Amino acid sequence: MRARATIGAAVATFALALTGVSVPAAAVQPGEYLFERQLGGPGTGAGQMNDPAGIAVDRAGNVYVSDTGNHRIQKFNASGGYLLHWGGLGSEPGKFRYPGGVAVDSTGDVYVTDAANHRVQKFTAGGAFVAQWGSEGSGDGQFASPTGIAIAPNGNVYVADRLNHRIEWFSPSGTYLGQWGAPGSDTGAFNSPWGIAINGDGNVYVAEFGNHRVQRFSLTGVFQAQWGAVGSAPGQFKWPAGIAVDASGDVFVADSSNNRVQRFSGTGAFRDQWGASGGDPGQFDFPLGIAIHGTRVLVAEGSGNRATAFRPAARAAFAAGLASTARIGRSYSSQLRASGFPAVRTFSLAAGKLPPGLRLASSGKVTGKPKKSGRFTVTIRANSTAMMSTTQTFTITVKKLKKKH
Repeated sequence: MRARATIGAAVATFALALTGVSVPAAAVQPGEYLFERQLGGPGTGAGQMNDPAGIAVDRAGNVYVSDTGNHRIQKFNASGGYLLHWGGLGSEPGKFRYPGGVAVDSTGDVYVTDAANHRVQKFTAGGAFVAQWGSEGSGDGQFASPTGIAIAPNGNVYVADRLNHRIEWFSPSGTYLGQWGAPGSDTGAFNSPWGIAINGDGNVYVAEFGNHRVQRFSLTGVFQAQWGAVGSAPGQFKWPAGIAVDASGDVFVADSSNNRVQRFSGTGAFRDQWGASGGDPGQFDFPLGIAIHGTRVLVAEGSGNRATAFRPAARAAFAAGLASTARIGRSYSSQLRASGFPAVRTFSLAAGKLPPGLRLASSGKVTGKPKKSGRFTVTIRANSTAMMSTTQTFTITVKKLKKKH
């Protein structure tokens, strides 16, 4: 790892240094969130990004991105249009050395963890400098490469003091109020806490980069719960970074080296996930920051040099099924339909067999003349080009022809 405690591009190096082995990205199945738009792209120009590590949204939907490698904060409107930026490399007020997390309070003020300057800076929504606090060290109110930052319902500011392996909290003006945590893997201890989020009830969620887990605390640091372990299965993590909570209490985690986002209940029950390694829509390249605005999820991709926005998809379901009865030798025709998909649908056999003589077209139409009587159970999958699918099981009873008297 580099001597200076930077983030963004240095994160992957840090992860390898901790394990001594390469960490391959895991391809995962997408959940119920669909790609909506991209903000930025590689570069140093207005609206472009270099290793973005943090992202936040204000009440109006404006998006703030911590453009870490370019040492600045960029602001976009709710539609993704570039508005302005501020900062630049330096240590004087308003300048940055690898800004990490970003948060917005209820009045619209913007808070930034200035990682390599070991401080927090506060700005207006237009980027005017307001205040700063912190210095390098391990004393009360000091920092060692702070990353995540979150605002509590009472306005206090909580900071993930990453390399001091603790959480500190402050008044909105920077007065030190308290801390908790110590190096380790026990409950309440930390190994490189990265992201922090606080829900409306005052529960504090911390994503631990080094312990591959999420811990939940009270506002004063009382341990409540934890979940996760190193791995790529649902509910496991590889270097979890950003974390966010929506209005319903669900918890979203940027699972950086698995190149996915996972969603949990407020108590840690796995709900769904989406993403895979890559640069196409719906894929991720080392996601680090995550934010919620309404039902929209925004993700800052450290190695992807962009931010991406997602919206929840309507739940996919079969809108029309198969006719449940047929007769041997008689023509059978039934059209499957699915709803809730945002793109072209196709249908395929997932399990079981259709009655002999019947066939399923990719359009969802089942046709033919049954050749054998009996009950046949079949599971059919409806697919979309937006990487969504759903299945349903049907039973077709084939009867013999009635004898004529």
